[in-house]
Amino acid sequence: MVLYFSVLVSFAYWEVSDNTRNNNGLNDKNLILRMYDITVSGNANSPDSYFDIQLNHEAGNWYIKFPAPNHSFI
Repeated sequence: MVLYFSVLVSFAYWEVSDNTRNNNGLNDKNLILRMYDITVSGNANSPDSYFDIQLNHEAGNWYIKFPAPNHSFI
């Protein structure tokens, strides 16, 4: 889930169950949250660009700082 705060900041939160972590070997792995810029293309299958956010394995939420205002990210 992503909550909008401003044109440059949003808040995301998620849950990865212990079962999913165990079954996929994610217990001690850091995760990556990838944000796609679809401002021009309008298409998630052909994004204009993207940026990655490195997360520690215990994170369940994150404040996302977007690199540019007036862009569409997914």
